[in-house]
Amino acid sequence: MNKNIINTFLNPYKEETRFLQSFALNGNKGISTFKVNCNFYFSPQSSHHFTAVELQICLNQLLYIYFAHMGLYGNDWKSVKEKEFVSILTKNDYIIKQNTHFKKEIDTSKEIHAEIEVKHTKKIKHTKYMECSFQFENACFGSILVAHKE
Repeated sequence: MNKNIINTFLNPYKEETRFLQSFALNGNKGISTFKVNCNFYFSPQSSHHFTAVELQICLNQLLYIYFAHMGLYGNDWKSVKEKEFVSILTKNDYIIKQNTHFKKEIDTSKEIHAEIEVKHTKKIKHTKYMECSFQFENACFGSILVAHKE
């Protein structure tokens, strides 16, 4: 994927939390890599494992880019001005429920691979609800329910 597109998604985040490195859509599944920097809240010597804090940041970045590629923000989202796009992202999407299970430690000194996929969708009035499953490094698994106001 074009690095400029990734940078557009990451622009709302502080530089030290711009973890998303790559993204590709394979059918209905989003595949990504992340490089996590724990230094924004830990000293460099404190931790080298993936925690719920990094997971949430990575998951947010993954959800936004995944939904854009799935057409949630319209087919012409690549041509939307950056400020307008950030406004769409921050006003229209809400995490309603999330379940996460860590089965083993994930080392943050290496690239982290993740996948996400919509499993169920439901529309009620002007809101679309999407239940997604995700996994990071086959070590962290979960589901997330997201609402998107249209």
